[in-house]
Amino acid sequence: MTEEITSARLLQALASLNTISQAINNLDAKTSKPIEEILGLIGRSAVKVIPGSSAILYAYDETQGQFTACSSVTADERIQYIPDRAPREHGLGARAIDSRQSVVSYSDLTLQLNPKMASQGVKTGAAFPLIIGDAIVGLLYVYLYEERHFSELELLLLENFVNQAAMAIFHAHRSASADQHLARKEEENARLRRAGMLISSRLDLQETLETILQMALEVLDAHYGVFRLVDKKGEFLISAAFAGEFEHAPVSEDLRIDEHSVMGWVAKYRKSLCLEDVKQPPWTDIYHPLYRDLEMRSELAVPLVSASGRLEGVLNLESPRIGAFSEADSHLLHAFATQATIAIQEVKLLESLKEISESILCDGLTPVLDLIVCKVIELVNAVDCGIWLEDHQKLILAAGTEGVQSLGGLPVQEALLMDVMSNARIKPIENLEQISAWWPEGQSMPLEWNHGLVLPLSGGDGQHQRTSGVLCVFYARSEAARFTISSWDEKVISILAHYAVLALQNRDSIEAVQHAQNQATLVETFAALGDVAANLLHQLNNKFGTIPVRVQGLQDRYADLLEQESYLKKNLTAIEDSARQAMEIMQENLHLLHPIQKQSVILADCLQDTLQTCHIPPSVLVDVQDMEHLPPVFAGFQVLRMVFANLIDNAVHAMQENGHIYIRAEQVAGEILVRIEDDGPGIPDEIQRKIFEFQFSRSQPQVKQRMGFGLWWVRTIMARLGGAVWVQSDGQHGTVFTLQFPVDGSAP
Repeated sequence: MTEEITSARLLQALASLNTISQAINNLDAKTSKPIEEILGLIGRSAVKVIPGSSAILYAYDETQGQFTACSSVTADERIQYIPDRAPREHGLGARAIDSRQSVVSYSDLTLQLNPKMASQGVKTGAAFPLIIGDAIVGLLYVYLYEERHFSELELLLLENFVNQAAMAIFHAHRSASADQHLARKEEENARLRRAGMLISSRLDLQETLETILQMALEVLDAHYGVFRLVDKKGEFLISAAFAGEFEHAPVSEDLRIDEHSVMGWVAKYRKSLCLEDVKQPPWTDIYHPLYRDLEMRSELAVPLVSASGRLEGVLNLESPRIGAFSEADSHLLHAFATQATIAIQEVKLLESLKEISESILCDGLTPVLDLIVCKVIELVNAVDCGIWLEDHQKLILAAGTEGVQSLGGLPVQEALLMDVMSNARIKPIENLEQISAWWPEGQSMPLEWNHGLVLPLSGGDGQHQRTSGVLCVFYARSEAARFTISSWDEKVISILAHYAVLALQNRDSIEAVQHAQNQATLVETFAALGDVAANLLHQLNNKFGTIPVRVQGLQDRYADLLEQESYLKKNLTAIEDSARQAMEIMQENLHLLHPIQKQSVILADCLQDTLQTCHIPPSVLVDVQDMEHLPPVFAGFQVLRMVFANLIDNAVHAMQENGHIYIRAEQVAGEILVRIEDDGPGIPDEIQRKIFEFQFSRSQPQVKQRMGFGLWWVRTIMARLGGAVWVQSDGQHGTVFTLQFPVDGSAP
């Protein structure tokens, strides 16, 4: 019968343990039972398998040596007294905690039951510590109301219930800790989101940094904090923002980026530091307090490093408590530092774009491009930068740092550059062998270069997109092992390249406006000159026209005398001829002041007629090719003769009447290009931009029977015809003038 009772109790205990295990397994689920209910189930199950008993379960805080508040769970109505603080100093619970094993009242005669429990009829007691790992998380008291010992089976069953209770409390603590951790993370994320919103909503850098600092102080429970940013030369950390409660301004001395200060060390090695006690070596010797009236003991500092590896500064927090910061705090501060780095980069970019925009409106092209190169170096982790502009199938260096000066012009036909310019896309320079063709023979690339980026200077869209040059950025060899070109770098450089294109377009727009103004002035000038010319020609005709008439009258009246006086006869004839020639010259030149009568003109015929009337010395050879097959142009025959004659006369003079003139022509789409080339000494680059100016002169004598306006007149005539003229020369080996004519669309 006793065996049957024992088996029934064992089965009942096993069933209870199974129910308890399921409840513990569901502790993390949303539908789980409260921990108090599970502990009550454990207590009641223990009482059921041990007849005549009662039980109390406590959660226990070993660090405080106390039961946790509201932690007791009773399993029998007979228990009237429940301790609410801690186990008695020499009681069963204290002995169980000290020995970390179960204790029964009859195992040691020196142990006494709690008098208040004994007064309620308790005869025997036992205390079981609830242990997880090395930590005691609770106590189970079991009381018997009869004079007897616990059986081995009862003790074994109680140990199982104890283990289940320990697991229940451990899981509850872990779940509560996870909830607290999750709540803290949600709060941290909310603050980080707020910091991110600040970046997009505030343009003032200091205000943004101060707000980020204040949030970091609140989250990490620090006493004060500071942002120090790197100066332009990259040598010092400059105080930029403070946060904390100060009676007066904190110390703001500049710190050199070296190992002689905590923040300097962080900046030099780009590593965070979490110091439990700044008064411990080696940090006590290099700790620089911001506020000397308060003693700080722990410090947390993280570097502000961009995605490309550029050091922007250091974020530092301090606390008067030793060990105030943890590794988790360091990770969180890194997140704030990242937000600050983004804010710094975006504010710097906005300020740079503002400065460049003002320069575009106020300065010429060269200062703007110089400023853009400077800003590229400031904003990205690069060592050299240059801007090259296309000029008649050449890439000419327009602005650049000292490291790119040796490059000079770039070979526009090189594969990498052709790909960038023809496809208008960014290309990385991953291997310097890619650009070996850029360098003049005998020169080598800077040793510090490792990789780079080439961007097109492209404007317009669709079919009208045009690439006018390239922007090249070069990165240092020392940084290559740690950093690559970030997407932020590409974005910043692309924006600055776009501003370079805007500067070019602004230059072109200004020149177009000036050209339009010149055209308007020219029209007004020609209108005025036309009126003057008409009046002048009329009066000259009246005056010069009477000379031949009067000469003929003298010749008729004094015919006999003139036969005897040959000298007089000869001079009268010369006066008559001079008067007629003067009339012809005036009519030939002054008609240019009137509107050009455009017609279909065959260039080959016009050029041939010009060559027949020009004075070309025998020592000058003229070679004309590719003219007969050209379609006609819509122009004025006489004015084209003047243009050709002027350029040919210039070439003859430049060669000092000894050399070779080559005249070539070709049709390109709806235009015809005529090139007049000589093998003279060429025109220096600094003069090429001035030769078409109205008052420019290289002390050349005026061409006989011409008005002497030179190349200004040529450019003016070509503009009136709807064409253009430009010059090419290296300043040493000859000169090429190119005339551009629109094809006569009405010709068959």
